[in-house]
Amino acid sequence: MIDLDNFKSYNDRYGYAQGSELLKVTAHIIEDAIKSKGAIEDFIGHIGGDDFVVITVPTRMRAIGEEIIASFDRRIPSSTTMETARKVISWAKAVRASR
Repeated sequence: MIDLDNFKSYNDRYGYAQGSELLKVTAHIIEDAIKSKGAIEDFIGHIGGDDFVVITVPTRMRAIGEEIIASFDRRIPSSTTMETARKVISWAKAVRASR
């Protein structure tokens, strides 16, 4: 399960158009992580709002989570306006913390 932390606050502050763009970028980041670290049988779903799901085997979970974090950090600018957006992906942070 992937959830963007504080997305509602971000959406309220920067507007739905900006929030929609952030969701699209996040979806591409997840898709790219599956392509590079996952396998053809892995599944990506958008539950709704800022919630996504990845179904994979436990042996690939950590690599996929770390790739999502790294890619998000590279692709989302580090600025005051994006500060909330950078606090992202609870699932991926949990994977990192379990090291």
